[in-house]
Amino acid sequence: MRRTLSVMFSLIISLATLFVVDSAYAQIPADQQLATVRLLLPEGAREHVEFILPSADGDVVHRAGDGEWICRGDRPGDDRLNLSCYTRSAAPFLDRQRELVSQDIRGAAMREVLDQEARSGELQLPAYGLELSASGSLGEDGTLPEEMSVYYLLYIPFATAASIGVSDVAPEDPTVPYLHQAGTHESHIMWMQTVKLSARE
Repeated sequence: MRRTLSVMFSLIISLATLFVVDSAYAQIPADQQLATVRLLLPEGAREHVEFILPSADGDVVHRAGDGEWICRGDRPGDDRLNLSCYTRSAAPFLDRQRELVSQDIRGAAMREVLDQEARSGELQLPAYGLELSASGSLGEDGTLPEEMSVYYLLYIPFATAASIGVSDVAPEDPTVPYLHQAGTHESHIMWMQTVKLSARE
């Protein structure tokens, strides 16, 4: 009997701990996310950024902005903070991607739809567009990460290694830029940087 009660008590404690951790991950205030995402942008772009929070009921504009950059907040529920930003020129393409994903159209099927729409002119592609995707581990109590891995994507639709002089072979060092998806509607130069947030405050 004592052993049974001990096992049950341990289970309750474990579940309670999981609940507390998950709750911490789910409660990152929007203003803290906005402050973090601003640190990832060039200084001149931070003041007028538009910030959107995704939710189960649809996107919510937390802060309207008339600047060049649009940023999106984290979907809670795990132990990482995931943020993204993109220039307005890339918005039609990325919005269409999210729309297809919401319809459960992904991977090769999604790329085929986007390629057809891009080539027909139905989908507006930017001459150039920049996106950054940042991810960092939250603290055990749900505190913000001290540093984040940031992937930069410079979209140049239908670019090839020959046309822009950038290799399309992925390097071993992820900080070295290279051309990904060369020759397609989603051609982009990609590279990674580790950003210490305190150094940008």
